[in-house]
Amino acid sequence: MCSHPLTTMYLVHRPRCTLPTLNKHPRSDLTRSLVGHSSSTGRAPRERSGEALSTGKAAFFGRGLSPAESKIRTVRRVTRRAGARQVSCRAGAMEQLPIFPMNMVGLPSARVTLHIFEARYRVLFNTLLDGLEDVDEGMVQKESKFCGTKRFGLLYVDPKGKISSVGCKLEIEHHKQLADGRMMVVSRGVERFKIRKVIQEKPVLLAEVEILEDEEEEAGLQECEGLAAEVRELFCSTLTLGKKMQGKAPQGKFPGELFELPAQRLSFWIASMLSGAEEQQKLLEMPSVKQRLDREKELLKGTLDYLSATSALKGALGEMDDA
Repeated sequence: MCSHPLTTMYLVHRPRCTLPTLNKHPRSDLTRSLVGHSSSTGRAPRERSGEALSTGKAAFFGRGLSPAESKIRTVRRVTRRAGARQVSCRAGAMEQLPIFPMNMVGLPSARVTLHIFEARYRVLFNTLLDGLEDVDEGMVQKESKFCGTKRFGLLYVDPKGKISSVGCKLEIEHHKQLADGRMMVVSRGVERFKIRKVIQEKPVLLAEVEILEDEEEEAGLQECEGLAAEVRELFCSTLTLGKKMQGKAPQGKFPGELFELPAQRLSFWIASMLSGAEEQQKLLEMPSVKQRLDREKELLKGTLDYLSATSALKGALGEMDDA
């Protein structure tokens, strides 16, 4: 129907992503690229499903809606009364995480669905899910410090194979074991992080990360909530018009997150609804709520204008045909 890149938001199923082979990178090159000392990582070839582990399991981790307008009004009142920024209280904290590099972006408050098929990552996710009934015990590394934690980091890998140093920590919400050992895992973004040190590269990436906080002054809260309300309205209008142009009748209901999340979390959730991983990564790396909301307002406004113009043009052409 429409070729504008943002008209696909929310309505499009994301394609399956492939994982780059980190094992092929020399340790020094990968470490430099992730901690910001080098911009080149080289292009990584694809891996085959079911590839065997190159090290033993014991060494796996190393040791150690209702009508939109009425809901928007309600959100304005609630968020103004709340008055809090809702940012991570652990900002600046350091921790270790197993890292899953993908050509997709994880964002706080947004869900990510992953298809796990490689042997080394089946070990990783079965270990993270240890304690649940359907976990493959033969794949669990009991001595790992990450056993049963359900948390891991996701880093975006661009089309040239460059791995971003800023990513998102995810927490597993649901999973499904498939008959042949593969897994489907649904996770939700928790908070942003930046890679500070690569601890291990094989068989999976293990890194020390710093939790990132938004650079937002208390004086800007009211302005951010006003921007969030504008973004909500633009999202509703864009989604409604997009469905109408696809021949789908608007149902008057929108995702609950759109009205439930405060400005800071909403800015990430809206980013997850936009198409284009590189744009999503830019939004993830932006240091303030206002910067993200300003950019999202610009993108949504441009998409809405595009859809409106396209709809008007189709209407005019239809009238000419009837004449």
